[in-house]
Amino acid sequence: AKSPTEEQGESSGEFKERRKRSRVSPEQLAVLEATFAADRSPNAARRKEIADQLGMSERQAQIWFQNRSRSYSYFA
Repeated sequence: AKSPTEEQGESSGEFKERRKRSRVSPEQLAVLEATFAADRSPNAARRKEIADQLGMSERQAQIWFQNRSRSYSYFA
C-alpha cells in the first residue's frame, strides 16, 4: 500500500513525493473571503478570474471554495 505522502509514478515503479501544500497569503485570504461573502459558489469563469488576480491556479481556488463552503456549513 502507498503511504499517504507518496504516490506511485505511472510508467515506472519508483515513488515520487507529493507536492508540498501551499498556503494562501493574508492578502489572498482577504480577497477570497470577500468573494465568498458575495458568492459562496463562483462558477469556473469567476474562479479563473480570482485565481489569475491572486496568482494561484484555478484548481487551488476551486479547492479553497470547496473547503470554505464545508467549514461554513459545519459552523452554521
